[in-house]
This record gives sequence, C-alpha cells and structure tokens, in this order.
Amino acid sequence: MARIQDIVNLARESLNDDEKIRWPDDECLLYAQDALDAIYQIRPDLYITQFNTFNAETLKLTSQNPLETRYRRQIADYIIMRCMMKDDEAVNANKAVNANEYFMSRLLT
Repeated sequence: MARIQDIVNLARESLNDDEKIRWPDDECLLYAQDALDAIYQIRPDLYITQFNTFNAETLKLTSQNPLETRYRRQIADYIIMRCMMKDDEAVNANKAVNANEYFMSRLLT
C-alpha cells in the first residue's frame, strides 16, 4: 500500500512542483482527504471493510492509503484538479474541469 505522502508526490510530478514551492504538503493533504471523502460518496463499496469507521480527517501524510493501491492515481488526480482550481491560469484553460471529469470517469468505470 502507498502512503498518502507517496500519492501527494505522485500528484506533484504532474503539477511540476517537486520542490514543494507552490503547493505545500499540508494543503495537498487536505485535498487528499477531500478526495477520499468524495470517493466514499461516489463508491462506498470501496470502503466495505471500513464501513462506518472511515474518517478522512484522521489521515496524515504518513498514513497508509485506505484504498487498494490501484486507486492511488485517482486520489492524485483529485489533488491535481484541486490545485488547478486554485490556479487562475488553469481554471481559465478548463484544465481543472477536464481533471475533474477524468477523476469521475476513472471511478465510475
């Protein structure tokens, strides 16, 4: 299983922010928590072993990803999308909208 920090680092590759200049770890952690909450709402079946016990707010960067490893990319995509939404240039170019659509499509297929 991947740690949340590993997923944040995966998102950083696409954001070209390996030096953590634009997107601090704390902000990316909040986005990862939001991603896991969104996934829980869309696909509660992925949390079947944690039903009624999962709480994204308790996750830290050192925590293990509560989902199967194959879902790490979707969490990273959500982090990327949220970072792009905050970046005016990306929002104007519809990159954030496309990233959100990609996130949703990967969860529902």
